[in-house]
Amino acid sequence: SGGLLGASCLTFDGTNDIASIPDNGAISGLSLMTVEGWAKYDADTSGFSYICRKESEYQLGINSSGYFYSWIKEAGGTEREVLGTVNLRDAKWHHYAMVWDGSKAIGYLDGKKLGEASGGTAAVNNSGNVLSVGCRDADATASSWMKGSIDELRVWSTARTVTQIRAGMFTQYGSGEGGLAGYWKMDEGTDTDGDDEVADSSSNSNVLTFGATSGGANPPSWATSGITGGSNGAEHGFT
Repeated sequence: SGGLLGASCLTFDGTNDIASIPDNGAISGLSLMTVEGWAKYDADTSGFSYICRKESEYQLGINSSGYFYSWIKEAGGTEREVLGTVNLRDAKWHHYAMVWDGSKAIGYLDGKKLGEASGGTAAVNNSGNVLSVGCRDADATASSWMKGSIDELRVWSTARTVTQIRAGMFTQYGSGEGGLAGYWKMDEGTDTDGDDEVADSSSNSNVLTFGATSGGANPPSWATSGITGGSNGAEHGFT
């Protein structure tokens, strides 16, 4: 069974837990892009808190009010963000997604469109930075720690439609899925070989590793996922 069927996720303590994914052309500077994943924020999470963040490229998480927050920087330097209006520090699983279709950034929560920021003409910026997971900047200067859990993190080199996002929320994919640039199921459940990492289930082998890239922080922990809802999406307000 997979993470959406009751297997594992990663949990972060909100203090100094870090994971990261190395910079790679498959997940950087994309002309079309979707970033999505499941997250559960604890009620006492404070400040900005990131599911994932690639410095000067894209960010997904919540802002200081606990609202959905997505941010994309175009290659020319223009920044596009989408904000929600509901406090998500509720200790419940929610599905987060942001899409760049080459002209606008679109934000989705639990399969429902929150808004868009239009007017773009460029690809997403290519910064060369790592993709930080559960914090801002996965090194010794990290901040904006997540207090909660993350599961099923994906980066696509396509602009996923709302129909695809809804269908995929409760689906696990194989490595041959078209446009799947990076995919971390987080189904390992334990560290059996001492490598503290999560496999990339896309074809790009871009492994997620635990701890800071330059010391000074701890790895996240494994926990039971517990995501529920079913493929009809009724629990999340759409059918």
